[in-house]
Amino acid sequence: MIEKIKYTELKDLKNQLNKFEKNFLVIFYADWCPYCINNVPEIFKTIKKLQIKNFLFVNISDDSLNVWKEDGNTEWAIELVPTIRIYEKNKIIYEHKNIISQKELIEIIKKFKVN
Repeated sequence: MIEKIKYTELKDLKNQLNKFEKNFLVIFYADWCPYCINNVPEIFKTIKKLQIKNFLFVNISDDSLNVWKEDGNTEWAIELVPTIRIYEKNKIIYEHKNIISQKELIEIIKKFKVN
């Protein structure tokens, strides 16, 4: 597991998203993904540095989770990890697939007014 990152279970994500009126940042990752192991701690540092409060990390390492688009999942339709999404009232308004630089992440957070 990626150390020191508190994450939400996928089953709880919908309820969490329904609680927020503002744009919300969600980072999907997996413990077995080498890109996640390197990039997710950097994402976490950037979020802490910017003092973002509206965010969740979702660990999809459990093989029993049906989240993958290639398996026909239409609810989450994850194509690869890490995936960063911004939700507005439970709807995806932005998605970035694969690793992301600190600069790109900051630009996205500012553009979509995630705080």
